[in-house]
Amino acid sequence: MGRHGSALVAAVVALALADIPRAGAQIERRGLQPPELIQLSGHVGTPLPGETGGWNLKLGVRFTPTLYDYHLVDIRVVNSGRLGEQILFGLAGYEPTFYLFGSPEQLAVLASATAQERLTITGWRRAGSRVFNITELSSAPAPSPTAR
Repeated sequence: MGRHGSALVAAVVALALADIPRAGAQIERRGLQPPELIQLSGHVGTPLPGETGGWNLKLGVRFTPTLYDYHLVDIRVVNSGRLGEQILFGLAGYEPTFYLFGSPEQLAVLASATAQERLTITGWRRAGSRVFNITELSSAPAPSPTAR
């Protein structure tokens, strides 16, 4: 191998060993992370007597003065490896915790929900944002207060 061949091999090896970020990593570094699909499960109101654990959130409706107390029992991030607790810790101290945006029908389910119903809210949120775009909101009879 001649002088030029050795230089070519060295250049190829250097490129192969270089830390070339993938396109997704470049996007994430620029703050353009893909939105997170989050599922909140709980009930309106404060914790019920005998109910242990969970988080107390305030949910705003759009950017109106309407607020709901929401006792969160479970949070799940469906489309990424982030933990729900990471999201909650990042939003600690903000009130309302989330601004909900959804259809009038979805928001009507929230408005008519009681503490005896398990309310599951699924939606999209961008990292660092408190805007929560509802994709599904469902209500079902709640299990016993200490069951999860």
